[in-house]
Amino acid sequence: QMGRMGAWQIELPSMANRRSDEVRAIHEVGPDFNPDEADLISYYDPEEHPRLQKFFGDCMTEGTPFDKEFRFITAKGTRLWVRVMGEAVRDERGNIIRVQGALQDIDEKYRMRQETFALAERLKRTLETITEGFITLDREWRITFVNPAAEVLMLKTPEEVLGRSIWDVYPGLEQTVFGKA
Repeated sequence: QMGRMGAWQIELPSMANRRSDEVRAIHEVGPDFNPDEADLISYYDPEEHPRLQKFFGDCMTEGTPFDKEFRFITAKGTRLWVRVMGEAVRDERGNIIRVQGALQDIDEKYRMRQETFALAERLKRTLETITEGFITLDREWRITFVNPAAEVLMLKTPEEVLGRSIWDVYPGLEQTVFGKA
């Protein structure tokens, strides 16, 4: 419950399905919730239907597992992001007899990730427009960012330096005040 994740199963070929209490909670439905195949897909944003059908179809026919994120609409109209994981179960002859998996409400995590990406993009745009040379280094002293002003000062293009150690880009730098700091 704390992870907002529940289990589901779809028997083949009958398409009979079972849902855990947590899956029903994510759907915002009661304990008697027992949707048919058409009802199941209706909980996903209509734009997601082709992707969803492809991943489920490939899992049911080829046994291809999946772990994907989808836009979801609950029975009460709440829009959120979910993670759907699925895998095929085979009988002793290798025939796929069931698809099973998990449904997880990742809405808060997804929105936080989107906010982080947006913040990082704003920061990057800001750093690219400042007139002072600015670079960033990771813990191994590899150059991870170079703004246009730093490119001019360094006399090197980002392609020449990104991912490389500053000590390799500028041999002898470790003997300077910067290298000894």
